[in-house]
This record gives sequence, C-alpha cells and structure tokens, in this order.
Amino acid sequence: MKKLFALLLLTATLTSFGQEKSKVPFKDRLVFSGDVALSFSNFGSTLGANPTVGYRVNDWLTSGIGAHYYYFSNSFSNTSLYGGQIFTRAEVFDGAFVITELQQTNTEVYRVVQPTNPNDPVTFSAERQWIPQWYVGGGYYQNVGGNIRIGGSILFDIIDDIDSPWSNPQLRGGVIIGI
Repeated sequence: MKKLFALLLLTATLTSFGQEKSKVPFKDRLVFSGDVALSFSNFGSTLGANPTVGYRVNDWLTSGIGAHYYYFSNSFSNTSLYGGQIFTRAEVFDGAFVITELQQTNTEVYRVVQPTNPNDPVTFSAERQWIPQWYVGGGYYQNVGGNIRIGGSILFDIIDDIDSPWSNPQLRGGVIIGI
C-alpha cells in the first residue's frame, strides 16, 4: 500500500510539474494503446487484452491507467488473471522514453500441502490473490504516420514477488494511437 501511495504521489507531482499553459483540448491529449494476446498450440491456448488510456500532460509526459485480462487453457488446467495498472511515461529524447508502472494482478497462487500421513501423496491448494508489480524501465517508439507509433520496451519488476505470474524482465511491443 505504501508503494501504491508513493507511485500515485510521484505521478501527481510529475503531472503538475509537467503541465504547460496550453489551449489543446482534453480529447486531443488522450492516447490509447495496449496489446492483444492470442495463441493456440499443442501445449495450450492463451487469449487476452491489455488496453490503456493515457493523458498527454505536455509534449514529453504522459500518465494513464489500464486494465488487463488473460485466459490460459492447457491439458492440466484452465485459469484467468486480471487486474489494472497506472503509469507515467516521459520521453527523454526523440522516441526514447522512461516509464514507471504500478500493476496489481489477481491470479491463482498454488501452495504445496504436506500430507499428515507420510504415505499419502503431496497435494496442492490454489487460492486467488492480488499480486503487486512495480515496473521501471525504458523503450523506444517510432512514428509510422499520423498519430500512430510502434515500439517496444523493457521493464523490470522491482517488487519481484515470488507469486507474480509474469517473468522478470518484461519485454513489450505494441502500437500507440493518438486521437
């Protein structure tokens, strides 16, 4: 909770620091991005999405929110995870940016249940939990025409919770559309 408060405070501070006296309408400062996951193989299937909406505070600073949902299915189990995130992204020079993102993900966490009788097999229990991730990193994007950019980033989870469903670091790629 302290880390969430710290990130919200940082985001508010950067947002207020970065504001310019501009007449740009609110709708022209919105930026939409995200990703879609679709995978089918002999090992299982994945279906998911991670849409985000950001507000361009000025030419170099964007803050926003997002949500994510993923469904995984294989021969052993079916499960889903979901959650949300807040982020602040600052462009440091033409196309290169740094980013911080606080994310919460609800997922199934599995634990070993030790048998009371030594001859009984070991079993597993599963319960849903909210797992925090705090990513920091950077990346690069390139304009491909109009308000459309493509790019990628590398993010490191500085919390690195043992129960996080995501690997560390995160490699991301996608499309950013400004409307």
